[in-house]
Amino acid sequence: GPTSWHAACRSASGSESGRATWYDYKPGICAHKTLPFGTVVTVHAVNGKSVQCTVGDRGPYVDGYVIDLNQREFEQLAPTSAGRTDVTITW
Repeated sequence: GPTSWHAACRSASGSESGRATWYDYKPGICAHKTLPFGTVVTVHAVNGKSVQCTVGDRGPYVDGYVIDLNQREFEQLAPTSAGRTDVTITW
């Protein structure tokens, strides 16, 4: 029906909420479990800060975690000593 067609039409962009963590990888590249490589993602932290990254790796494989950021991008959202932060990602 029209509802499922509308949902399919909108599947090109979306949002997901959960935790972000960081790891030492290529600057600007982030890891997501399913988004296609090359997808530009905006990561919105609960403190109002945001950062963009491009999906180029797979992960994180931990329940509740939605994205793995490079240390440089993570630092724009929260101190790396925090290790993780609550975010909403959009693409």
